[in-house]
Amino acid sequence: MFQMTLQKKTLLIIALTLGVPILVLYFTSQAIVLGRFSSIENDEAVQNIQRVQSALDDDLTALESTTRDWSMWDDTFQFIADRNQDYIESNLTGSLAMDNNRLDVMLFYDAQGNEVFAKASDYQGGSQTPQPTSLLSRIGPDSPLLQHTSAASSIKGLISLPEGAMLLASEPIMHSSGEGEIGGTLIFGRFLNTDAIEHLAKTTLIGLSLTPLSSLSASEDPEGPVPQLSVEAPMQLIARSDDKLDGYYLLTDVLGNPALVLEAEMPRVVYNKGVQNLYSYLLILLTVGILLGVVMTLLMKRLVLSRLALLRHEMGKISLSSDISHRVNMPGKDEFSDLSISINDMLAALHRSREEQWESEQRYKAVVEQTREAIFLVDAVTGHFVEANASFQAMLDYTFDELTKLRLADITVSGGDKTG
Repeated sequence: MFQMTLQKKTLLIIALTLGVPILVLYFTSQAIVLGRFSSIENDEAVQNIQRVQSALDDDLTALESTTRDWSMWDDTFQFIADRNQDYIESNLTGSLAMDNNRLDVMLFYDAQGNEVFAKASDYQGGSQTPQPTSLLSRIGPDSPLLQHTSAASSIKGLISLPEGAMLLASEPIMHSSGEGEIGGTLIFGRFLNTDAIEHLAKTTLIGLSLTPLSSLSASEDPEGPVPQLSVEAPMQLIARSDDKLDGYYLLTDVLGNPALVLEAEMPRVVYNKGVQNLYSYLLILLTVGILLGVVMTLLMKRLVLSRLALLRHEMGKISLSSDISHRVNMPGKDEFSDLSISINDMLAALHRSREEQWESEQRYKAVVEQTREAIFLVDAVTGHFVEANASFQAMLDYTFDELTKLRLADITVSGGDKTG
């Protein structure tokens, strides 16, 4: 059977005493510290996405302001009323107006919802492009984008088209004073193309992309789960790895319907800082634990194990010599010294007892040997002689060695003499 020495047991106890608390502290700290850093990271991610949303709102507000400048203008009101060519030649010929205002689409409608003028242009490339038929097909006389009832009426937002996502602003066409009847509707649009997304990414310092909701829901992301978004819960954060956190935000279109998903890819700087801090904390714990273990082991060896080994050595010498007059030499003032004193007292008591027994035996032998009476001792079971004094030996004329080979019955039968 395997037996552990006291030294091995001591080392095991020290290892468990220090190791178990270190492990408990590590896993507890991991749950608390990393949980806290993850919470801070999520808060920062939410703020980043909100910054993107705020940047989009700023772009929409700027587009709304531009559209209102054109819609609340007597010349625009007059153009809707009489379709005069001078307005087109002065304001809509070429791409200057659209380039200056960063517009891809300009749509003019009269009060009955009829299209008066439509123009599309790639303001970044400076060239005219075909009209976006997908957008025009969604705007009819009954379209909500054309339903303005007062000068304060304004509609703005996103719209998802096959050509891409577009920022849209719809304003009522009125006199510059803002009074009187509504002459029609003016709609300005700007595509959120790659350059626009990159502009937002540079503004917010995170990676961005826009995906139609239908495309995102139908896809299977090889990196992990597909986000589940709704109007009630428009945002979701998914940690793709220890280095990347993806944020998803559901964007509704200009009519309030779920349309696009804003994807933000963010590095997990805060979380990795937490991991580094946790590893540093664990390294400190291990270093302190090892140092404490070494110190405790050395102290245990010096104060207990070495003293125990010395006591064992002293007892071994007495055992080998079989001389109980020797004493244990254990200097110091501790429990081992007290134990050595108790052992020495026990040895002294044994020594006295042995001397007294020896003296008693000597007195007994002196009395038995010197008496003239024959005295002998016989084993009750075998009948052999065990003891016999000199008087008994002389009486029978036997030596003690000869008597030990005889039994009591032998001398009683034979008459007790050698000749028989």
